[in-house]
Amino acid sequence: FSSGLGGDVISFVMETERLSFMEAVEKLAEEAGMQLPTASPQAQEKYNRGQRLRECCGAAAIYFEDRLRASEGAEARAYLDRRGLPKTSWERYHLGYAPDDWRRTQEHLKAEGFTQTEIVDAGLAIQKENGGDPYDRFRGRLMFPIPDSRGQIIAFGGRALEADAKPKYLNSPDTDIFHKSNVLYRYKAAREALGHGTGGGLVV
Repeated sequence: FSSGLGGDVISFVMETERLSFMEAVEKLAEEAGMQLPTASPQAQEKYNRGQRLRECCGAAAIYFEDRLRASEGAEARAYLDRRGLPKTSWERYHLGYAPDDWRRTQEHLKAEGFTQTEIVDAGLAIQKENGGDPYDRFRGRLMFPIPDSRGQIIAFGGRALEADAKPKYLNSPDTDIFHKSNVLYRYKAAREALGHGTGGGLVV
């Protein structure tokens, strides 16, 4: 009403939460306890593809969290300690560490059942232009998962630990599930915090 815009509840959710039409319908149906009608084969294929990419990012986030707590994550843990970030915040924000290796993240995700194409399409690996083997996008970095408005991981931000590393911050590229201009970091958590009158942030 205050904006003067027209539309229905679906368009409202699409606009305020930056969701596609199908994502908005699914969210509203889930909240109302309703079952959605069967989608067209094309829509279902697109939805299934998006879900696979989200699952791939989610599996990567779990892997990065595990690596942060392993011996190879010592430098990243020391950096977090120097910045005064307690372990409770590591868990709250699902922080992680990407191994300083060209292919370890890919190999782990393949072992989890994801294809090379899915790993590349999720923005976790880079395909060489000359057709050579893909390599991990994030290497030797402190990792920050980026969730969508529903809390599912769709991308990452990686901070370099070496002072002369370029770039200092590296983000996932735009993918089928992640568009930088349409995503506000930790929007879901911020909205929930506003609803409860609480706050909290993360600056590294």
